[in-house]
Amino acid sequence: NPALLKAYKEGDWNQHGVANLVIPRSIALKCVNNKFPWEDQFARRMTVVDVAGEGGDEAVIYNMENATVLDQEIYSHRDLMDTVGRVIAHAKRNNSTVIAVDKPGEGAGVWSRLREVFQNDINGNKMVVYGFDGRISPPEGLDDETYANYKTYAWFKASKLYFKEGKANIPNDPELIRQLSAVKWKYHSNGKIILEDKKKIKEILGRSPDRADTYIIALDALQ
Repeated sequence: NPALLKAYKEGDWNQHGVANLVIPRSIALKCVNNKFPWEDQFARRMTVVDVAGEGGDEAVIYNMENATVLDQEIYSHRDLMDTVGRVIAHAKRNNSTVIAVDKPGEGAGVWSRLREVFQNDINGNKMVVYGFDGRISPPEGLDDETYANYKTYAWFKASKLYFKEGKANIPNDPELIRQLSAVKWKYHSNGKIILEDKKKIKEILGRSPDRADTYIIALDALQ
C-alpha cells in the first residue's frame, strides 16, 4: 500500500485515512521528550491515576510537572486501597498539590478515599483532589454545542492546546504513543462530535488506552 508506506516512512498520515484521528501519530511523535519552555516558569506539580478496571486494564500513575511526565508506575492488579496508598506516596514524593483521578467506575472509590485523606491541610498545603468524569457535559457555550461529552472535549482540548502547539512532553513509551494516536472521533446522531466507543479502540489496540487516558486527564487537570 503506497499511502501506508509513505505514512510510515515520511510521517505523512494525512494520506491514509487519519483525518478523524484526534491526535495523529506524527504530532504525538514530535512531543516525545519535548522540553517546552513554559513562559510563566511556574511549576505545577500533580499526580494522576487511572484505576485498573476489568479485563486486564492497567492502573497508571503519572507524576507530572506542567505537561511533562516526570516518572510513572504501571501495574495490573485492582486492590483499590493499595492504589490509594501508592497515589499518596507518589504525591508526597512529587510534591504534588493536585491529585487527579479518573472518577467513573473503579476510580470512584479511590477518589472518595483520597478526598477523605486530604480533607484537612497537609503540612500547611491544601491538596486538591480532582475527579475527572468524562460522562458529564462540556463547559457551556461553543464547547457544549460541539462536543457530546466532557471526555471528547478534553481530548480535543489536549490536541489543540498542547500537542499541536508543541507544549506536550511525553516519554518515549511506544505503548503510550500508540494509544494516543489510536483514538478516533465521529459524529453523534445529535450532530455533535464524540470519541469512538472504547470497545472499538480496545479491539484495535488489544487493550484499553489507559496510558493515553491518564495523560489526557493530566492535561485537563492542568487547566
